[in-house]
Amino acid sequence: MTEPTGGTGSTSSTVRNPAIGEVLATVPDTTAEQLDAAVQRAVKAQAGWAAPAPGERARLLRRFADRVEVHIPELEALRRLR
Repeated sequence: MTEPTGGTGSTSSTVRNPAIGEVLATVPDTTAEQLDAAVQRAVKAQAGWAAPAPGERARLLRRFADRVEVHIPELEALRRLR
């Protein structure tokens, strides 16, 4: 699995909750080359996700959800830091 890469530009964009206008994040802008690389990684990852049968994908998602649920207190604490 490759690590995500952030934008290298000196500009950024603000991401807002469209319902209430609250600022959710500020993200660095990316170059066309960075965007192309991210899309290629997503296309490659999708092929791996499509390979297992739907029942197996469902099992993996349930397993992921179970693991997230165990860490809800920590995730909530992180959310409050912003």
